[in-house]
Amino acid sequence: MFLLNESGECMINSFGLSVEELLNLDIMKDAKVLSGRGGLDRRIAKMNVMEVPDILDWVLPGEFLLTTAYSIKDDIDQLEGLISKLNEKKISGIGIKMKRYIKEIPDAIIKASDEFNFPIIEIPYDVSFSDIIMPALTEIINRQANTLTEIYDFHNRLIDIILKGGSLQEISDAIFRSIGNPVIICENIFKTHVTSSKEDISGEIGHIFSEDYHSIDFLSQSNIKLKDKFGDKEVERVIIPIKVDETIYGYINIWELNRSLTAMEITVITSSTSIITLDLLKKLSIFQIENKNRSEFFDNLFSKDDKLVQKAIDSKIFYDYKPNDAYTVMIVNAKNEDTGNGKYFIEKLTQIIDQIIVRREDKIIYANSGHQIIMLVGSSLKNVNLIYEMNGKIAKEILNNIDFVQDKNTVTIGIGRQYEDIMNVRNSYHEALRVLDYLTSMDGICSLHFDDLGIFRILSYNELKPELHQFYSEILKPLVEYDIEKGHELVDTLKKFFEFRGNIKKVSDAMYTHYNTIVYRMNRIKEITKMDFDDSNDYLNMQIAIKIYEILN
Repeated sequence: MFLLNESGECMINSFGLSVEELLNLDIMKDAKVLSGRGGLDRRIAKMNVMEVPDILDWVLPGEFLLTTAYSIKDDIDQLEGLISKLNEKKISGIGIKMKRYIKEIPDAIIKASDEFNFPIIEIPYDVSFSDIIMPALTEIINRQANTLTEIYDFHNRLIDIILKGGSLQEISDAIFRSIGNPVIICENIFKTHVTSSKEDISGEIGHIFSEDYHSIDFLSQSNIKLKDKFGDKEVERVIIPIKVDETIYGYINIWELNRSLTAMEITVITSSTSIITLDLLKKLSIFQIENKNRSEFFDNLFSKDDKLVQKAIDSKIFYDYKPNDAYTVMIVNAKNEDTGNGKYFIEKLTQIIDQIIVRREDKIIYANSGHQIIMLVGSSLKNVNLIYEMNGKIAKEILNNIDFVQDKNTVTIGIGRQYEDIMNVRNSYHEALRVLDYLTSMDGICSLHFDDLGIFRILSYNELKPELHQFYSEILKPLVEYDIEKGHELVDTLKKFFEFRGNIKKVSDAMYTHYNTIVYRMNRIKEITKMDFDDSNDYLNMQIAIKIYEILN
């Protein structure tokens, strides 16, 4: 893609008429274009008369100047420098009545005019300025009235859609019906998009989402145009930011596939963005309130206070609670709160979960809680293994829908057990938390069920922490401290020893270390810990100590 133009004068483009259209007025039939033909599409919003040399202090963007050149007749060459400054002021052009004070325009001025595409028009000698100004302003005012009517009607249609509870899709469809060109609206709050088109533009969706909108200054522009490839042809795309003050809430993308948009149409659509923003902010407010209610519901449901649990069950949020269903808690966790652009990352996960909920028959309630999303999954299945399998599939579906590899590696999902008695579902929540604690020390594992923790189901109880510390201090701590002081790899060697069930040859191969070195290390481990691996109790105690070491770290 590449930038075509910056259209910051949206209202001028809509209300005004072009220099070429001015020349088509009857009163201008004998006028001549002396130079700057490339700027005949410049639009005129006002007419002004230049009869003083310091006109720059009195002109506004979109004005077309009329002059007899009296103020510069003695030094016509100064017009060359004036053209550059008038062009910077976004003046539409200048009409000069020739033959009275000046006979011809010098070549240097003609050259400057052509360079800036700044039109210089020769006004017939016998035409008065008032005869030009009146019909031109009448046409401009008529166009302004038509544009305001279009804006009013379009606003009313959008407001009617919103008042009837209409969606962003319906707003997109309304724009599409008005212009007949493909439309995609992308919004930044919930990171969603909608499409309206009779053509297949699915290939363009991924393209526009890969663009770096941050490189374009949308805050100072009402719209921009890019060029995109559609098959073998290039098509202009108008991008209109949905913004309020210094905040951009999304973008309206329109491909001029069937016809070019008029300046008035762009103005009408641009004016509608404030209504779209209000609708998005309303939905955001509703979402935040609902999320707050769900968070309070979970706080009560997972409380140790039975009265609060009952309050959660009786709440409106849980109105369709089915006593015979089994309920499981799943926690989707971002390992690092700053991962994936912070808030955006959690919003992305929320969007994925929303899509999964739509596709599944299971009852799923969720709420955002900091860098975690807590999910309560209900199922009418009676077979424990089937529920286990179903929850695993949900976790896998969440992970598979995260399309950025670096994000996928930063997500862990803890799954608790299923409980038919809703009063006990708080156990599932704490089990899921314990799974997450375990996963923080495990590389390459993104989701796990509590039942798969093995001995960690016992060792991960908070109530056992003091005893675990004591056990670790007695059995393994001397070895860990020795490793820290000497820089040896005795703890890692011990882990591999248990992993390969005491097979020194396999430990040697796995650690790329000579067999005799491993034998030496194992003897040092026995000396430091004073443990006898031929003793089944010592062997088991050391295995448990290693597991505790992993938990504590």
